[in-house]
Amino acid sequence: MRWAALVLALASASGCHHRAASVKSPLPSPWDEAAYAAGPPPATAKVFLVAGGDDIANFAAEVVEQRRLWREAGLRDDEIACYWAHPKAGAYADDKAQYDALRGELTQCYRADPGTVLSHLRSAAEHDPPWLYVYFTAHGLPSLMRTAAPRQLPAVRKHRLDAGELADLDHHAIGLQAGPAPVLEDVDGLVARYRAGAPIDELMLTPKTLAQALERFDPAIPKVVVIQACFSGGFIADDTGPTPLQSISSLTLLTATSRARPSFGCGAGKARTYYGGAFNRVLAANLEPGRNPATLPWTDIHTQVALVIDAIESIDAQRPSQPGLLQTPAAVGDTRHEAPDDDLGHASELAYLGRRCGTPTASGVAHVCGHGGRVAAIVAPGDAPWVLPPHADVLVDEHAPGPRGEERWVALEGDRLWLRELSCARCARQVGIMAVADLPALDDDARTQLRELLAIPAHFPLRTTDDWRRFFLSTKAK
Repeated sequence: MRWAALVLALASASGCHHRAASVKSPLPSPWDEAAYAAGPPPATAKVFLVAGGDDIANFAAEVVEQRRLWREAGLRDDEIACYWAHPKAGAYADDKAQYDALRGELTQCYRADPGTVLSHLRSAAEHDPPWLYVYFTAHGLPSLMRTAAPRQLPAVRKHRLDAGELADLDHHAIGLQAGPAPVLEDVDGLVARYRAGAPIDELMLTPKTLAQALERFDPAIPKVVVIQACFSGGFIADDTGPTPLQSISSLTLLTATSRARPSFGCGAGKARTYYGGAFNRVLAANLEPGRNPATLPWTDIHTQVALVIDAIESIDAQRPSQPGLLQTPAAVGDTRHEAPDDDLGHASELAYLGRRCGTPTASGVAHVCGHGGRVAAIVAPGDAPWVLPPHADVLVDEHAPGPRGEERWVALEGDRLWLRELSCARCARQVGIMAVADLPALDDDARTQLRELLAIPAHFPLRTTDDWRRFFLSTKAK
């Protein structure tokens, strides 16, 4: 990647903060009467792209650009949900050209407000996705509950906030400004709505409310969250210590800044924020067809983005924003599918999916290494006591037991392939094969190795999940 060109393309941006109303004469906005997408997100959604600010077009532009990148990598539209905030009239006047260019790209996006985004994440957790990716780009603030303008009391004293109220309200937050909730700067309004009974997750997106949504997902699945916002490092740790997000298993969290620093690039007329522009360019350089968030090298991506940001800020004589990275330990095992410990004598082999290759395996078990040196597939003897997904809607092929108990069971659960094929189920020791694979994690060598282990003829193309589905459908018993 030509880092110098990227640095120059993103330089000369302004600091990110919620802007005051425009001094231009407001123009009628084409979104004044427009509706957001309605209803729940698709059951298959696992990429959530959220543009929270209503005062510049950069946020929405980043979401539109990133949605295109994920599509080019092979994700379907029903796997991607987008969110944004209609611009205020003054903001539309300032950024008319950019908003007009984006107009046709945003009609299917949902309302970017805390209640909608968090409820959609909770809904996604109910469908057991194999992984989760969330991108936020918006304004951010540290807690304002203990600060105040000159000659004013801070909210904690003015409103006599008790410990329980502070536990909900006293956090860093991201502004998702498409809904009815008061803006983050309106501390009096937030306190009043909260005391009137409004749920906190309808008022604010904070480390606590985000963690409460993420903890509903299976602990073992990879979860990637990227936050482009001022003071976003406060989602990793704030002045009091680690946030609840550090308790979420298998989480990778990238932030544009440390907890005490602003980000840059939120001015009208700018194409992207510093961080959002750099992130999307680096993401594009790492994406290729078939890859998804579970198979990307996030530590490397963070390092590359941080290098670009540091160079841009040096050119513009800005203080470093200090992008952050949190990676929490993986869960011990996939509790949806693993067998009890006493069945295998150790943690289920399924727990090794996505881990670094080279881990010792049980007798007869093979790990297939894929992208990034991670385990992409596991193949074992047919009597391995794994529990297969019970959902009928993921079945691709199922052969009823034959005279000797021959069986075949094939399922595609999102991008995860499950296969159990027995040639002698009634023998003293079941003869056959059991396999599970995260298909986008397979590189060419891994795909060849898995093909050989499953005795799949070489002339069948197996580049995508749909290719695997077509193969197994073509071999179904008539």
